[in-house]
Amino acid sequence: MSQKNKGLQSLACVLDNRMTEKSIPETVLDFGEITKSYELVTNDFPVPIANDDYQVCRQLTLGKSGDVLCKASGGNEVYIPEKMRGLKPGDRVLVAWVRAEPVVIDIVVRADNA
Repeated sequence: MSQKNKGLQSLACVLDNRMTEKSIPETVLDFGEITKSYELVTNDFPVPIANDDYQVCRQLTLGKSGDVLCKASGGNEVYIPEKMRGLKPGDRVLVAWVRAEPVVIDIVVRADNA
């Protein structure tokens, strides 16, 4: 086999390996936890991610439990219940990876606490 053919064969092997690696689906959903400083640590990426480097679904930005959610008819106030509150340290969360960007979808609780 000539040097030219060996080079082409090597290149073909490298390209085949890279295409095989890229065709394997990456993790899309992951579990994570919010740290005391509101960093995100996930199971698949255990390095803390600063809170300005991940996204949060709008539902989790409503506020703390007990905050006013809205004014109802008649002037009554509707408050955010504990189950609809925003993130706080220690929360276990469901994370969707959109390419390389983590997005916190929701807080995950044990089934017997739901």
